[in-house]
Amino acid sequence: MSSPAFSAISCNRRWAGVPFISAAPGVALAGVVTRAPATIAAVQADLPGTPIYPSLTAMIAAGGLDAVTITTPPHTRRDLGLEAIAAGLHVIADKPFAPTAEGGRDLDRAARDKGVILGVFQNRRWDSDIRTLKKLIDNGRLGKVWRSHSRMDFDDLATLEAGPTGGLLCDLGSHLVDQMLWLLGQVAAVVRNWTMPTLPKAAPMWTLPSRCATRAAATAMSLPASSTI
Repeated sequence: MSSPAFSAISCNRRWAGVPFISAAPGVALAGVVTRAPATIAAVQADLPGTPIYPSLTAMIAAGGLDAVTITTPPHTRRDLGLEAIAAGLHVIADKPFAPTAEGGRDLDRAARDKGVILGVFQNRRWDSDIRTLKKLIDNGRLGKVWRSHSRMDFDDLATLEAGPTGGLLCDLGSHLVDQMLWLLGQVAAVVRNWTMPTLPKAAPMWTLPSRCATRAAATAMSLPASSTI
């Protein structure tokens, strides 16, 4: 049996899925989709011999694929995911894997209809502190957990995705929300607190849809089913 062939679709030289594909036993990297000249040069230097394609369509046409990872800007992931699914490929997309809940449901329905696996890359479940906390909760060492407060510091605003589907809430915030769901279970109610930060004149307001410029924070509370907020 031949090794499963993964491909990475990325917009930057880090190609988020490539190190994990390379490290996975029995999995081969089939190619990278990118168009930026600087990124093409980086792939050629760091991954010599790896096929490079200008589009997902071109890579699918070349054949030999089993699955793709998608790490392009958030607003592009739904359509790329649907194209890959339609071609019968398994898909692992970076978070958030769709710009809206309905877009996510579109991907889920398409994957179920096609019989392929659709996954979201939520690597922060593997952080040592979170895994330790999960173990303590699961074995009852902490008793009933009523509240959890989690924070990630953010130092470089230039790495935030731009536009209405980007920003700090969708970036680090999606990790924090996923961690709370993993630790405490499904959401019973949502409370939103919005504080507008002071920004330099040149900074667009959509870059910081969060409590402050350098911090993403999430608080989760476990409440009885009859409770309201």
